[in-house]
Amino acid sequence: MKYIFIAVGCWLLLNLLFVVLVTPPRSRRPRQLARTIHAVKKFIMSRRQPPT
Repeated sequence: MKYIFIAVGCWLLLNLLFVVLVTPPRSRRPRQLARTIHAVKKFIMSRRQPPT
């Protein structure tokens, strides 16, 4: 019985790994990430002072 649980557990983990790797990411996340990165870059560039 112990080996059946181990086999089923491994099978479920492999299925979960397959689903996580194969399914494409949501299209909304990269755009949100790009907006955040752009906002951070804009904030940093606005705070920089030219050398004197």
